[in-house]
Amino acid sequence: MSNAQTKRFNATFAPALSKLMNEQKQAWTELLQPIIYAYNTSQHGTTTFSPFQIMFGRENLLLMDSQQMKVSLSKPNQYYEKVKRARSITINHAKLNIQHQIKLAKIRYD
Repeated sequence: MSNAQTKRFNATFAPALSKLMNEQKQAWTELLQPIIYAYNTSQHGTTTFSPFQIMFGRENLLLMDSQQMKVSLSKPNQYYEKVKRARSITINHAKLNIQHQIKLAKIRYD
């Protein structure tokens, strides 16, 4: 992770932690997992995907979503191939979105 990425994450993380600490009156260590979960499952403006989607090639499912999900696979490694293909597509789209955002930033700067 680069220094800029760390700064960007901290710029999002610190206000969220501060807000929840004011509302919940809990120890800050108890709030780390929910905040990181929210960060990892939220759509990011530059990529238009969540970090979870980029990592796993699919949206995060909650426990209640699993009742609606039906997966039928004929071969044991078919699921792996499906996830690998979806992740590759997601990463390619994210790269295109990043390049587009860079071009927009250059236009605004110039």
